[in-house]
Amino acid sequence: MGVICALLLMAAAHTAPAQGTGAQRRAPVSQAAKPARTPRPENSDRGRTEQAKRLAAFGISSKAGDLVDFLQNGFPAQTDLSRLPEQPAERSQLAVDAMAELGRQRAREAVPVLSSIATLQFPPGVTRLMEMDLARTAPESRNLFRDRAAQLLRYNAVNALGLIGDPASIEAVRQAFASEINTNARIQFSLALACLGDPSAMDFIVKVIQEGQRKEAAAAAKVFYLTTGQDFGLGPYTAARRRASLARQYRDWWRANRGRFRPDPAAVLARRMQPDMPVAFEPRTTRDLLKMASYYFDFENRMQSRDARARLAAAGKSINRDLERIAQDENEDINIRMEALNWYYEANRADSRKLLRSLRNSADPEVADKAQSLLELIELPGGGNR
Repeated sequence: MGVICALLLMAAAHTAPAQGTGAQRRAPVSQAAKPARTPRPENSDRGRTEQAKRLAAFGISSKAGDLVDFLQNGFPAQTDLSRLPEQPAERSQLAVDAMAELGRQRAREAVPVLSSIATLQFPPGVTRLMEMDLARTAPESRNLFRDRAAQLLRYNAVNALGLIGDPASIEAVRQAFASEINTNARIQFSLALACLGDPSAMDFIVKVIQEGQRKEAAAAAKVFYLTTGQDFGLGPYTAARRRASLARQYRDWWRANRGRFRPDPAAVLARRMQPDMPVAFEPRTTRDLLKMASYYFDFENRMQSRDARARLAAAGKSINRDLERIAQDENEDINIRMEALNWYYEANRADSRKLLRSLRNSADPEVADKAQSLLELIELPGGGNR
């Protein structure tokens, strides 16, 4: 939950022709006219973030003062808008990139302009970027684009303000939290408030842990840990049967500490910036192999996920009992249960019907859906063969 830089990617399928004028920051009248220029990337990309690279392609420096000026006033004077790079097609993405960079740099000079964006009072530079996007969007889709872009810009502004941690922004973040209706956005705004030393969103966080959907409850539990340092084990794959009992532990701790707890901004930020990466381990059981095999984004095999899959494939039917036990355990993590079903199907195909049918009424809908989809796969031509 460090810098969040969500791409817009919301342009309508039918767009009007791109326009090369209308969003330029003009030079002062007293200055002599200068030739229009094309943005030039700076010499080296070494050590730069992806956001900084995109901004440099548009001639925008990553220095905090220049980024603030860009958000406030738009492209530098004499920029030839007709010769800007084609990507990102949504120019509002550049504002998102600028805010991400300002948050990463913890640039306090950005607090006023970020506070304006957080309260949906967009400065001229951001407004012009949105106007450029709207000009390329089909008329019937413009209101939807405008609303989504505004929410995304506010989201990233609040996120940056939390990272910067300047108490001067607390009223803007409180206002954003109070007016937001999207649960996921409010969870992120709660973290920003905690980074500013404000515990006022914690009642909301605890409520989401108790009542929210699986992914929402897990995200709220993560913010609870980042804010308080207390982790009672509720995660994105926690089984439904265990979620209620774990949720009560968060509730009970908050009830006992609510009256005196205040977040320590430095501690919150330190926990927030720690890499959220799984730790490699030596597999000793079938469950360990299933957990390792579930790391689908381990493209470089750092978690030995490919090795685990090879061992599961080689084991075949010899681990059927382990797979059956794990798949049927309603207290087991959802991702591990579904991985067990995948490998049981691979080893047994048509002979896996009995197990799959028994799991169509699992308390975890994800497991039930997986069982049903594998049963349907068996009925396809060749699906039941091994």
